[in-house]
Amino acid sequence: MPARRFALLILFSLGACPRHEPPPMFVPPTDSLLLDIPDRPWATGAPKEGWCGEASVQMAALHFGAYVPQARINELGRPKTPDLWEQDVPTALAAMGLGFTRYGDRAEVPLFLGWIVGELRQRHPVLVGLKIYPTVHPEWDVDHMVLVVGFSPNALVINTNQGEQQISYAYKKLGEKSEYSFVVPNNRLHGFAITGFGGIPVSAQVTEEGESTRALEVQISGLEPGQRYRLLRDDLSGNQKPTEFVAVSREQVRREVTPVDKAAVFSCTRLQGAADAH
Repeated sequence: MPARRFALLILFSLGACPRHEPPPMFVPPTDSLLLDIPDRPWATGAPKEGWCGEASVQMAALHFGAYVPQARINELGRPKTPDLWEQDVPTALAAMGLGFTRYGDRAEVPLFLGWIVGELRQRHPVLVGLKIYPTVHPEWDVDHMVLVVGFSPNALVINTNQGEQQISYAYKKLGEKSEYSFVVPNNRLHGFAITGFGGIPVSAQVTEEGESTRALEVQISGLEPGQRYRLLRDDLSGNQKPTEFVAVSREQVRREVTPVDKAAVFSCTRLQGAADAH
């Protein structure tokens, strides 16, 4: 065999050898973080399929200053089923005006865990799809949707919107076919980091729920004392209610009462001039 041909054969053989990349790794954090987002159950009137996606979106929206009824979230997502599925979540978030970042879908649990922890460090709650083992739908990637609101060195903190409420769930178990799991059959993982509405930070908590009205504690942060601001309440149906106020501290809390069946999306803007300039 000519030397040149033998050398080419060696090169082709070397090129044909598969390159084995090391498996991705997840290094658990050494610290802990917990966003102040209480768990919420499915609303009255949810279908038998449940409103896990709707409840998770609702919790995330409250973190950024918006109360939206789960029935309204369902409408905004325009699902083909009685409840939101993972493909409907971006539609609902966009219709509400909520910013989000979507995970890249690669079904590698270590990468997914690292992405979730990174987003939480930016104070972005993360809506994720889970398998529940044993599963009655082995062909589905998602059996349940939850909101991840924190982490510790050993676990993620999950708002389950079910009987468990808020739980810590071990990283190790999420990588196994055991109860809640990120091990999926079709090589797709679903995660949405909710980044908010932008502007001056606003958050909301439900303090009272009656038959016709709901009371919210609306917290506005990053204010400059002595400056004038406008707090706008939008019901996502073309109706807006502005309220002007003068900041007396860096953070202020306002009590707002809204109809139970209406959305209330709060945003805050600074007005020109100091309080005594008019």
